[in-house]
Amino acid sequence: MTERGFDDLARAMATPRSRRAALKALGASVAAGVGAVVLKPFRADAACPSGTTPCGPRCCSAGVACLDASSGKCGCATGYTACGNGCCKGTCTDPVNSCCCETGTTPCGSACCAKGIACYDASQSICGCPARTTPCVQNNVLVCAPAGQSCDGPGPFSTPNTRVKNCVACARFMQPCSVNTDCCSNVCTPNKAGGACGCASDSDCPSSGAPYCDRQTGLCHS
Repeated sequence: MTERGFDDLARAMATPRSRRAALKALGASVAAGVGAVVLKPFRADAACPSGTTPCGPRCCSAGVACLDASSGKCGCATGYTACGNGCCKGTCTDPVNSCCCETGTTPCGSACCAKGIACYDASQSICGCPARTTPCVQNNVLVCAPAGQSCDGPGPFSTPNTRVKNCVACARFMQPCSVNTDCCSNVCTPNKAGGACGCASDSDCPSSGAPYCDRQTGLCHS
C-alpha cells in the first residue's frame, strides 16, 4: 500500500461512522493497495546485467537487439543471418525451418546445392547436374547424361546427386549432428557423444541459468 493510501485509510477510520461503513472503507483501501501491487508489470530490464539488452522475459547479449519483447526473441549476432524465427550461418534459404546454406553453396528452396551447382527448380528444391554432364528430362524427372552423350543416347541416366542439405530434415538445437550441414543453423558442436547442434542466438538458450549463446563454441552460458 502506498503512503497516500495509508493516510486515506487512517482518515477514514478516524471519521465517526457505523461498523458496516468502517469495514467497507477498510476493505476498499486494502483492495486498492493489493491491486496496485498485482497490476505492476514485471520488467526484465530490472534484472538484466549492465550492457545486455532487455527483451521481455529475457536479456540478450551485449550488442544484440531485441526483435520481439513479447516472446523474448533476440536478434542475430555479427556473422549470423536472421532466418524465420531463428538465426543461422550462411544464406537463409528456408525461413519456415530457419535453415541456411553454407557460404559457397547454392540456396534452392528447402535445399542447398553443392558448390558450383545451380538450382534447377527452387519450387521443388531440385539441384542441377554436376559439371561435364548434360541435364535431361525423362518422364518429368531431371537426369544427367554422362559427358559426351546426348539426352537421346543410351540410358538409363542417373538423377543428380548434388544436394548437400535438406532443410526439411535438418537437425535443430541440441539434436545429434556430425558436421555443420547436419544442422539447420550450420552450427554443430563436437562433444564426447559425437556432437549436437549448437546455439545460433540467445533465443536458443534457456532464459535462466545459461541465457547467452557463445557463438564461438555454440554453447549457452551464464
